[in-house]
Amino acid sequence: MSQPMDGAGPPYTGLPSPSAPPPTGVAVELMRRFRRMISSPTDAFQAPLSRWVWLAPLILLSVAAFAQAILSADLWFAEGLAANPDAAAAIEQLPTDKLTGIRVAMGIFGLAMTWVGYLVPALVFWFGLSFVLGGRVGFGAVLAVTAFTGLVMLPRDILLTVLRVRAGTIHIYTSPAVLVEPDQKVLIALAEHLDIFAVYRLVLLGLGFRSISGLRGKQTGWLVGVLWVLGAGLAAGMALIGQKFGK
Repeated sequence: MSQPMDGAGPPYTGLPSPSAPPPTGVAVELMRRFRRMISSPTDAFQAPLSRWVWLAPLILLSVAAFAQAILSADLWFAEGLAANPDAAAAIEQLPTDKLTGIRVAMGIFGLAMTWVGYLVPALVFWFGLSFVLGGRVGFGAVLAVTAFTGLVMLPRDILLTVLRVRAGTIHIYTSPAVLVEPDQKVLIALAEHLDIFAVYRLVLLGLGFRSISGLRGKQTGWLVGVLWVLGAGLAAGMALIGQKFGK
């Protein structure tokens, strides 16, 4: 074999050049898992699942809920006080700093409820997967799936906030609630559970739980479906109670 000329580089060995190591880091891992969740959900939650897989989505979703609550506060004021002129007049007389404090309090409440709204269902899912269906899965993995799949709701929340603020009403939906009269609170609560983003997340939850638990897809699908029905019933019941006390 002839030797290379001076300056022509190292001799050809027939072996591929060593490739650069893949990029690492929390942000890279989260982006990789998010792309897999969209393209191949069963591969998105392969072990090991670091705490950032659930912590980062919860931080992002809670910050978004805080901003959403503040931006939409005046719309909720108008909705809640429409049937109570005396209360509406009292609110209008409050100084600006008091109104700002109320908006911030609503934002903090929205932030806190985001954590509750993911931790409690994750605990219920974990109980169902581990003790009812007999799967071998830790709470951290269940929380990771529950929180990470919640990221698909973020575009909807941003879109609805922008549209509602521009339209000046909270009665804008991405669900069959658009077909319901605004005063039908119970029907709206039920219809919101058929939101296209929410239904897509249900599918991701079932696939994610199958991936981390080793259970069959039919089992995890039934678990997610049953808890979805219970959640819809709870939302409808709370709407009914609020409607009764709001009169």
